[in-house]
Amino acid sequence: MNARNKNKRGMTLVELSVVLAIIAIVSTMVVTFVLMVNTRRRSSEQTLAALTDIELVESVTESFISKHPSCAPNAFAQLEDVGGEVLAFNATNGKLTYGGSAVSLDVVTSVQFQLADTAGRDGDRLYICTVKYNILDTEKTHVFCVNPYVGEAVP
Repeated sequence: MNARNKNKRGMTLVELSVVLAIIAIVSTMVVTFVLMVNTRRRSSEQTLAALTDIELVESVTESFISKHPSCAPNAFAQLEDVGGEVLAFNATNGKLTYGGSAVSLDVVTSVQFQLADTAGRDGDRLYICTVKYNILDTEKTHVFCVNPYVGEAVP
């Protein structure tokens, strides 16, 4: 019987269990790494989309205010000129409308306009725009100001 057992080659149950445990640990590490990389990629894509949207909102706002320096925020937190021209954001369809044109914003959830208190200085107007957007289900806020007589956004 001893001669027969010596020629028999194979793995014991303990050796097989150790190999399976190592394979399980390595596969868990790989899956975790892939999920982490995918999350980071999605975050980067959404951050890039947010930056693009914010630059677009700043550009359109500056253009509207430079053409209509006497406009004022209305009850809907939109900018409205005396002539009835409106700069507004529609949260349901994600479009920023200006005159007859509209641009789609990917991650922006809210755009609001306010007229800042300029401490009683006559002729000074400062517009504050608050842009809210989501990155990986986390709401973030970007605020910038526009002086209609300078025409540049102030972060």
